[in-house]
Amino acid sequence: MIALISECCKSHHPFLGYVVELLILTGARCGEIRLAKWSHIDMEESSLIVPVGKTSKRCVIYLSEWSET
Repeated sequence: MIALISECCKSHHPFLGYVVELLILTGARCGEIRLAKWSHIDMEESSLIVPVGKTSKRCVIYLSEWSET
């Protein structure tokens, strides 16, 4: 995993490494992160609210302290 993140950081896309790291830390699906908006993030509850996921239900992904940084 560390090698994957390291290679992504070398990419032409400056935020790719952070995105891959967030996917790993949260267990979220690519589409959930790709379509996330700032309004979906609840900093008080340390969570990302996915309005409608693959299961057609609203999903809450709790963010670890590491993924918040």
